[in-house]
Amino acid sequence: YTLDDDYDFDVTAGKKLVYLNFPFDYDRIGVKSIYTGGGETNETEIQWLTIKEDKPVIDVLPYENALNTEALFGEFTVLDVNGDGKTWGFDATNKFAAYSYSSNNAADDWFVSPAIKLEAGKAYHIALDAANYGYPERFEVKLGKELSADALTTEVIPATDVTEKDFITYENEQVTVPETGYYYIGIHAISDPDEFKLFVKNFVVEAGLDPAAPAAVDNF
Repeated sequence: YTLDDDYDFDVTAGKKLVYLNFPFDYDRIGVKSIYTGGGETNETEIQWLTIKEDKPVIDVLPYENALNTEALFGEFTVLDVNGDGKTWGFDATNKFAAYSYSSNNAADDWFVSPAIKLEAGKAYHIALDAANYGYPERFEVKLGKELSADALTTEVIPATDVTEKDFITYENEQVTVPETGYYYIGIHAISDPDEFKLFVKNFVVEAGLDPAAPAAVDNF
């Protein structure tokens, strides 16, 4: 549904509304349900929902985010693509980002960085630390120019199994982009159903080696 300033829509019993598009520049919207049936009309109180949150825009590198506070976690955006409510959240006990499993669904959940300015002709180093909680997990990292799952198509780190409870650094030191602009970098949880938790911390984007630079001489 695309909402105008005042919009009514019907939701059939047993169906779940999973997507709304807000073309206006509001910080919050008020939502209430109106039930009509059996000759009666019942209305709920208005529930106010935040639909716009301020996210940083990164113009200068390095961008380093330990993901160890709720504020730092909040710089990222969570996309629960399969709509099952099992997705990324902040683990306040251990102080890092965590994907929590679904018993029935494979993970399809993005944890997306703020917009970061990257320049064509330069290479970038992108890294993160990941661990599991005793069960195998899987993730990949992709980037794109829009904050949507469909736009995150450029591979940064291929699909990778996380098999250790101890954090391991996963990285790519030669990330390039075809044109200068702002890019979103998404950590995509793609674990099998009924695993447990995928943990992530210490996300880093920094200038890497010049891709045009000659290789270092190591044979004297």
